Amino acid sequence: MTAVLQAASHPQRLNRRRALEHAVFAVLPGLVTVWLLLYVSTTHLGAVDFRQDFWAAGWRVIHGGDLYAWTRVQIVSGASFPYPALAALLFVPFALIPVGASSVLFTVLCIVSVAGALRMLAPRDWRLYGIVALWPAVVSGWQTGNLTLLLVLGIACLWRYRGRPFVAGVLVALLISIKPIVFPLGIWLIATRRYRAAGYAVLAGLTINLAAFTVVGWSALGGWLHLISVQGDLLYRKGYAVVAVAADVGLSRQAGTVLEVAIGLLVATACIRAGRRGLEATALAVAVLLMLVASPQVDLHYFALLLVPLAILRPRLQRLWFVPLALWVCPASHASAWQAGLFWLVVALLVTDLARLPGPVLRPASLAPASPR
Repeated sequence: MTAVLQAASHPQRLNRRRALEHAVFAVLPGLVTVWLLLYVSTTHLGAVDFRQDFWAAGWRVIHGGDLYAWTRVQIVSGASFPYPALAALLFVPFALIPVGASSVLFTVLCIVSVAGALRMLAPRDWRLYGIVALWPAVVSGWQTGNLTLLLVLGIACLWRYRGRPFVAGVLVALLISIKPIVFPLGIWLIATRRYRAAGYAVLAGLTINLAAFTVVGWSALGGWLHLISVQGDLLYRKGYAVVAVAADVGLSRQAGTVLEVAIGLLVATACIRAGRRGLEATALAVAVLLMLVASPQVDLHYFALLLVPLAILRPRLQRLWFVPLALWVCPASHASAWQAGLFWLVVALLVTDLARLPGPVLRPASLAPASPR
């Protein structure tokens, strides 16, 4: 009789567990996302970067405006376009649509990019979609309408097609040409002995940027470099970058830059060492860390880049996936010292945990068209 009762209660427990999982990882993230979408739309906080920077850049290309003519007041307020010419050209189609409708379209594209990246990297655990939808870095990514979540998808594609030198090389060239701070992907190619892919990346990068700056005008190159310099002077204290954290603790900008370079060299060395040992996924995790360390400006949404190595090395829901939820106390960009410290603590926890895992080892089979893992 006892055995019969236990057998009958087992399906009930299983059904309750499934109901709880659907409530936590499907219903809750869905409701939160819908509420946030409604909130940012009614408060005009949605796609702020897209509207002020990217849509405006596409509009300037169409109408022959100067891509990099931004006042110091605009830069301080967050309105500028410190990206290469290719990025501006990619936003020309969006600028053909009214900014309101275009903002909605780009926000949807950002959200879909995250789902697409997970589909490529960790398709076997549906709960990951729910927990990632609650990550504050992911929410900040689509709320601001930045490039970060599209880069997440791009890096996921690179991992998926890492065994195809031409595809991998062109992907790296495109990603770096859109946002140069992802240059550690090139280091990852070299570290994992993907020399053909690295060669294709150089050739494709030169071709892409020559064509892009030819379209917008070569005078834009000087304007871009000048804008980057001015923005660095005005915003180096803002956000979570190493230089900003150094300024928070009383160091000068020069000392912070030296610290950033020193840490960056250590992280780059770790990436190369992991790659040479055949730990290609670990090397990719360290390469993403280098993106955060080397960037002169780091906002909260940059953290979403760590989604890629986490999904590769932890493709099932584990406690580590919940750690980024701690960043809900951190603002998008104007962080205090303790908030910046928490940001880097969470980054360190994730990267340290991932670095302990052996991960997919580089071997001849991985040079064929590769599976996500």
